[in-house]
Amino acid sequence: MAFTRAAREFHDLLVAFTPNVTIRHVVGSLVTLWSAQEQAWAEAMTRRGEYPCADEAAHAASVHRRIAGEIAAGQADEAERMARAHLAATQALVLERFDDAVVTVSSEQARRAIQSSRGGHPGWAG
Repeated sequence: MAFTRAAREFHDLLVAFTPNVTIRHVVGSLVTLWSAQEQAWAEAMTRRGEYPCADEAAHAASVHRRIAGEIAAGQADEAERMARAHLAATQALVLERFDDAVVTVSSEQARRAIQSSRGGHPGWAG
């Protein structure tokens, strides 16, 4: 669970540095929804004892470091390519292992996950 929270924080930081305020808020909203899905998935997998292994977590952290490195080097095209591939792989993994159970923003599970991802501030959960 701690790994999932740290990974979500990485994505939140990427969005926070988006220079266009409107894009930052729209993308931030989408990231929050996906974070709720991932958080719910991580909780379910942890309960089943099927949470991703250390190798999978290390690979994801490595990809995050490489994306950040490409951004720092000013390599926007490569950072975008890597981010797209990472997103597609992560979404496929989560949806495969979550048995197609999609969390909607109105679900209690999503509200708890959103609260958790935002430091427990109830106002974020609606």
